[in-house]
Amino acid sequence: PEAPEAPKVRTYGSVKNIQVSVTWKAVKGATKYKVAYRVAGKSKWTTKTTTNTSKTISGLKKGKLYEFKVASVCKKNGKTLQSKWSGISRRYIKNVKLKAVKAGKNSVTVKWTKDKKAYGYQIMYSANKDLTGAKTVLVKGKKKTKYTIKGLKSGQTYYVRVRPVRKYKGKIYKGVVGALKNVTVK
Repeated sequence: PEAPEAPKVRTYGSVKNIQVSVTWKAVKGATKYKVAYRVAGKSKWTTKTTTNTSKTISGLKKGKLYEFKVASVCKKNGKTLQSKWSGISRRYIKNVKLKAVKAGKNSVTVKWTKDKKAYGYQIMYSANKDLTGAKTVLVKGKKKTKYTIKGLKSGQTYYVRVRPVRKYKGKIYKGVVGALKNVTVK
């Protein structure tokens, strides 16, 4: 009998509760799922089992980069079969405080608190409160705590969020988004 397919995984972090929600789409024939996680680079995985298509992992440490993967399990002809593990999803459990969003002429200046472990910061901004169609700017350098977004429309209200990003094995991983602030451009 064939093993089930591996699920595709997404993660959402919460710094307030220091936890990550791991979600995936149901796999046909799966009776349960195994969710494994670890601090990035460590050898030992911790595994939890669920029958749902999501699992919230608590008890994590703030300021660490975590790796998550999921496998589906099914029973066929009396045998228990496990899929291959999904691709790894990484989430940085850290946020920064958005200190100020100041309007300028066709611009907005954003200020936030520093994260000593960050590679840089991602600023998201949109004319929509739910951040649909948001544009992003990557500000490199953990010491940078201010950035001016230029070329914005005068009289338009923009919604802004900032999150730290961490670099690991040459790739950038997002931290947890902070509070949403809005400002009307001059």
